[in-house]
Amino acid sequence: MKPFLHARGSVARWGGKPDDYIEIHDFIDSSKHAMPDLRHRALLHHAPGTFIVERVFGHTIVNSDGREVSTRDIAENHVIEDMGFLPSLEDWLDELPQNVWHGGIHRLAKEKRPPTPTEVRGLRRDRVRHELIAASDIPLDGEVSRETIDKIIAAVLGTEADPDNT
Repeated sequence: MKPFLHARGSVARWGGKPDDYIEIHDFIDSSKHAMPDLRHRALLHHAPGTFIVERVFGHTIVNSDGREVSTRDIAENHVIEDMGFLPSLEDWLDELPQNVWHGGIHRLAKEKRPPTPTEVRGLRRDRVRHELIAASDIPLDGEVSRETIDKIIAAVLGTEADPDNT
């Protein structure tokens, strides 16, 4: 659901105009710029995320009808509209895989350090670029844009290309 649709839902629930609520809904979904798939929800779509919204926007807003509305209620409703319930942070993290780098690779001997996720993505892009050039019937000068490679990788993985991903 787009933030504007959430804002219209807030109007139906508490009155006022969509503009009264849009900044809160934009904030809750702001992680989409970094992870434009459902994983972005892990950052604010949970109970502690609603407290973050309250901290950023204050405990209440006064809508254009003059009604005072709890920002946490607005955030909780947004999360429930998206998720069907209000998950805890534990709900999100319970099944998070534990990777070596989570503990800090600086603690490992250099020869035992795994590549960082950024390095893994770079190596993947290099492999795809090489295969595209090697297998292409179209004469390429060795240059395939990063955007094209990311779109191909996303298509293979069944995700969306992330323009901000390094």
